Amino acid sequence: MTDNVRPLGADLFAASADALRNRVEEVNRLNVFPVPDGDTGTNMTLTLDAVIADLAKLPPDAVISDVCAAITHGSLMGARGNSGVILSQMLRGLCEVAGRSTELSPEVVTTSLERSVTVAFQAVRKPVEGTMLTVLKDAAIEARAALPEDLDLDTFLDRVVEAAFASVRRGPDLLPVLKENGVVDAGGFGLAILMEGFVAALEGHEVRYYSIETAAAPLQVLPADDWADQEYLYCTEFLLHGAEVDTSVIEEFVSERGGSELVVGDRDTYKVHVHTDEPGTILSWATQLGEVSDVHVNNMRRQTADRTQRLKQDASPAKPVGFVAVAAGPGMVEILKSLGADMVVSGGQTMNPSTAELLEAVRGVNASSVVILPNNRNIIMAAQQVVDVADRPVVVIPTTAVPQSFAALLAYGRRSGLGAVAMGRA
Repeated sequence: MTDNVRPLGADLFAASADALRNRVEEVNRLNVFPVPDGDTGTNMTLTLDAVIADLAKLPPDAVISDVCAAITHGSLMGARGNSGVILSQMLRGLCEVAGRSTELSPEVVTTSLERSVTVAFQAVRKPVEGTMLTVLKDAAIEARAALPEDLDLDTFLDRVVEAAFASVRRGPDLLPVLKENGVVDAGGFGLAILMEGFVAALEGHEVRYYSIETAAAPLQVLPADDWADQEYLYCTEFLLHGAEVDTSVIEEFVSERGGSELVVGDRDTYKVHVHTDEPGTILSWATQLGEVSDVHVNNMRRQTADRTQRLKQDASPAKPVGFVAVAAGPGMVEILKSLGADMVVSGGQTMNPSTAELLEAVRGVNASSVVILPNNRNIIMAAQQVVDVADRPVVVIPTTAVPQSFAALLAYGRRSGLGAVAMGRA
């Protein structure tokens, strides 16, 4: 095997999904297009979760064609929201090429990305520049440009990832609503994170945190309070099985009753996504064509209000010290929060949370520094790993039982300061 080829496997995809999962709330906060409902990161992650579930059914020695078939099937069946459906088509295009290969090389990467661009753009009736479609396209263009340079695979892949993040930063110049809200495109950012997660796993290093600050100004991530009454209210999506009609028939019907419509798949199974005020009408019509399953109807006005409220809370002054504790059961959670815990991660003796889950909790605390109370010996090491990757100072008080965290929180409440917390843990 040379430096310019690497084996392909399901583990690389899982690592890519983990990279996004670790930053899902960061992606959600950026979500203003096509609707400021704050769920792009969640939808992309849910889509990937369905893929991982399909991959888990494969034997350890599964060939790449079977891996790619599982990715294609899982992403279609589990696609959620605009971003998830588009991501499923990107993955389908990638797999159409990668599934015929046994090793990754610059040529395979380039042709896979180009096929992914074709499939994804075909799926979207009205492609918009500045979104995840542009990020994918720019990455493919950079791959094709770098191919004649005969770079080693690592250097080549790094070039592609850097092009993806550069495209993310350029998004606000292409899509005015992004610039107006002081953000980059959430889906594009999520896609770039996925690329970096894949490359980091392949190259054997930690995921790198590329800057997404634009040239014009730092990101502001403004709340969106201006939901227009003429906007469609419900994000409606479902699977349609066994419909003996072409994609165009379904597209025409849903487009007359909504917007942001996406219809992908084939007569065996279509995935339908549309923003509409008539989810019942669309679902009733679909049941006349075939069997409907996995129905999701979300009120986007409420989702937008929730995102706005979260951003307003984030904008409030940060307190000096916040607390993340680990406990199981609603009773313990209620007690810990009453004593001052900002976030309580579900876990305990038989269900140890990961470093990623603890890191996400730390990021959700509006404080300049954070104390983690693991409350179990088996969780202490995972908590200590958060210290090196968090975006603010983190201290782990090695509590081994929940009552110790009661004492620590009470000590802080009486005397304040990290020293008080440490004295209260025993």
